[in-house]
Amino acid sequence: MVASKLILLLTAAVLSSAAPTAHVVVIFGQSNSVGFNSDGRTSEDVTFPNILQTSCCNNGQTNNDQCQLILGDDPLHHQCDTGYVNGQTVGFGMSFARALRTIIAQDDIIVLVPAGIGGTGFVDNVWTAYTGTGFQQALKRIQNTFALIAQKYPQHTAALAGYLWHQGEADAGTSTMDYLSKDIIPMINAWRNTTLIPQTNAQVPFVVGNLVPEWVEDPNQTVRLGVWGAIQSLSQLVPYSATTPSRGLHGGATDQIHFTAKSHRNFGKRYFISYLAAQLNSDN
Repeated sequence: MVASKLILLLTAAVLSSAAPTAHVVVIFGQSNSVGFNSDGRTSEDVTFPNILQTSCCNNGQTNNDQCQLILGDDPLHHQCDTGYVNGQTVGFGMSFARALRTIIAQDDIIVLVPAGIGGTGFVDNVWTAYTGTGFQQALKRIQNTFALIAQKYPQHTAALAGYLWHQGEADAGTSTMDYLSKDIIPMINAWRNTTLIPQTNAQVPFVVGNLVPEWVEDPNQTVRLGVWGAIQSLSQLVPYSATTPSRGLHGGATDQIHFTAKSHRNFGKRYFISYLAAQLNSDN
């Protein structure tokens, strides 16, 4: 009995002395990864001290390589133009982070790395693996984030927790096979390249979200179904990936291509469920 109690006490001591974790989550793609429609903030758009973001903006307006860790709040600092810093636009990132917060240890932190760029894709080579300007910018922000965590939170062990991707509108004319084999799968493999990012690995979840359904299913734009199908099938082809469904979510009344803020809040919760599924998707 004494030995059993001692083991329990020692186990508790080891657990309590374990270093807290900084969970780094990258959010990128084009405008729906950022959040664009402004139908107002609600009481659901709360912030928490342990949800942070990497900001590379100078006063929220211009690009600045001197990145810093600040409080995570909508609009996240993806790019630094005035369109995304008016205090009203809402994306899926913060909703995801609030869900993730419910399953991490009390002393852990979440660090979001916003790196989306509106109107971009593979068709214009912005997200092409290794060489794309968006790819390179996101890589730099990830590297800056780990350096900032080491400086500001040296007691935390920084871990790349996941990639949240939303893109496809710019590439809507691309076939399903081309988007998969030439575009997104090579990019995912690059983000899991440990030579490029020492903190990554082949099991870091990669979660994608599908497009606004009514925009894709426009009967006059059947070409858009190719990318929709590619996104839908990705989890069956790439280990530790998952597709977040968008059925039931909506675009704006006058801006059908972009999810409303209300839909983005729900989308973030769906991303979290897909994130958990991606962690178990090891069979491909």
